[in-house]
Amino acid sequence: MTKNDWLCVNVALWPVATFVVALLGFMALRTANGASPLPDGTGFYIPVLILFVTFGAIMT
Repeated sequence: MTKNDWLCVNVALWPVATFVVALLGFMALRTANGASPLPDGTGFYIPVLILFVTFGAIMT
């Protein structure tokens, strides 16, 4: 892979990795406080947010 290919891979993966780490950290904090990992009613929005971040990373 060329240097430009690696740059494209990094630009695509950093937003996705940041989102995943933030989501897991949020879930871990809620679990540590005795709450459910996700607030009520947000289970529907997580796949939508994942798609937004993934498509945003692909388009950059």
